[in-house]
Amino acid sequence: MLAFFLTSTAILGAGHIYIAFKIMPFLLALGLSKTMGFSLILPGALFMPALFFWRFNSPFSIPSWLYTGVYIHFGLVSTLFALLLARDMFHLAIYTGQSGWNYLLNPSIKSSQSSSLLQSRREFLEFLTAGVTLGSAFLLTGAGYLIAHQKPIIRRVKLGSTWKITQFSDLHLSPSLPVSFINEIVSSLNQTEPDFFVFTGDLVDGTVEELEGKARLLTQLNAPVYWVTGNHEYYSGAENWINFMSQLGWQYLHNSGLRFSKKGKNLYLCGVPDITGSKILPSHISDPQKALSGSLPDDFKILLAHQPRSAPAAEKAGAHLQLSGHTHNGQYFPYNTLIRLAQPYGKGLHSLKQMKIYVNPGTGYWGPPNRVGVPPEITVFEVG
Repeated sequence: MLAFFLTSTAILGAGHIYIAFKIMPFLLALGLSKTMGFSLILPGALFMPALFFWRFNSPFSIPSWLYTGVYIHFGLVSTLFALLLARDMFHLAIYTGQSGWNYLLNPSIKSSQSSSLLQSRREFLEFLTAGVTLGSAFLLTGAGYLIAHQKPIIRRVKLGSTWKITQFSDLHLSPSLPVSFINEIVSSLNQTEPDFFVFTGDLVDGTVEELEGKARLLTQLNAPVYWVTGNHEYYSGAENWINFMSQLGWQYLHNSGLRFSKKGKNLYLCGVPDITGSKILPSHISDPQKALSGSLPDDFKILLAHQPRSAPAAEKAGAHLQLSGHTHNGQYFPYNTLIRLAQPYGKGLHSLKQMKIYVNPGTGYWGPPNRVGVPPEITVFEVG
């Protein structure tokens, strides 16, 4: 825990120092001193490490308002950092050649006249873009909070007509996820009236003791629920959560499956643990081949796997459709524009040879309550 605290503080500290220097021209123009500017920004580097240190070392629970506030701050800082980095890349392109800079500012000014004017215009640009970037970060954070708690959109995917299956994913129950929003999700899910629900991992960010009350709200769902673990279950006591959700009626699929028959057609639904789960629980090896071993040749085979990275093994094992989550499609701007650098699929329907894969971008949210560009989603499939 100490190593995590020191490492995270160092990384966040470096980020906060970068932000402080970059928006300092704007703060100075507002009449603040450098000391005041640094005093306003740098302590924020301790918020997230302190939250985790408190959570895992204190006998007292964290108030939900404080938990939410720290994550809103983290979302604001991460957005501001990315915007400032983009701004600096823009400035670098302009500053590459002084002659090009002079021409951009005023092509009629001779080089001998432009030195002092160039400096003053550079200072003005630094001030202006720092203010615009700071304001944009606040606006995006506020908008993201509202979008993160809006009623989930219902996206429909038709791959047949025999079964209706509703997928939700990455709910991330936590101290900061409002009860009212969980109830809104349950209501939206029930309105889809499926044959059954599937949940593709990352149910929680916390222990059963912390989140039992919020998890019990999910017993109001009006159809059976089949689910698999995501990576966050393994940070929160996966075995305890599997047992607890089984008591609430959810059926966990651990490299296993079951068959459904309807209108003369067969469907085989199976699931695997998260692809990284065995690093924490050695018995939780993700094995699509084993999960699909109970299927028959004429079954329509659906595999639940938290991470899209399971797709090659699922396709090789003979799945027709893999349902996944995990990516959040970057969750909020500008990270939703970069997600494909880290994941083979960000969201939506894709093909891998003869197999289809659908990535749900998340129904809840992890960490910052921010979903600019990536609204919460519930996905309704017609298959078979």
